[in-house]
Amino acid sequence: MTNIAATTVEQMLATLRIIVAVLAVGIVGLSAVALGVADGKPSQMDPSTADVLLLVLLALPVMELPSYLVLRSAMVANLRKTVADSTEPLARVQGAYTTMTIIAAAMAEGIGLFGGIVCLITGRTIALAGPALAIALLIALFPTREKLRNLAISVLGLEQASRYLP
Repeated sequence: MTNIAATTVEQMLATLRIIVAVLAVGIVGLSAVALGVADGKPSQMDPSTADVLLLVLLALPVMELPSYLVLRSAMVANLRKTVADSTEPLARVQGAYTTMTIIAAAMAEGIGLFGGIVCLITGRTIALAGPALAIALLIALFPTREKLRNLAISVLGLEQASRYLP
């Protein structure tokens, strides 16, 4: 791998890390505000409406996980088809990795922000389980060279991927 390719990979990873970290900071910030406002005070909201919001919060990750797995699988299958004709397979893999990471991080962030908002408007601190789950997902999604290499191996095969990402 050339120094230019190595620099490009590191720049892409650094950019993705910043994006994921900023999403996490936003979730933590909203959660802190929600916790400060809720502070154990009962909400004026109808309890049945608050229950519905909590159920929606519970349903979000249950619906998002299979959706993401199907989307990721389709993206990887499409990448396998298109990378064969590419003169720059590493660039294709990097682009797909970037897209998949941003989509997954945005989905996780949605769960976290929704949980923070539910806590903010209902006063129910149990809704902060949403932001806690989102932070755990963002940590698991945090971009690494090894994850990029694993995607490259699954798309290009070990031999070709090792040429680009030793």
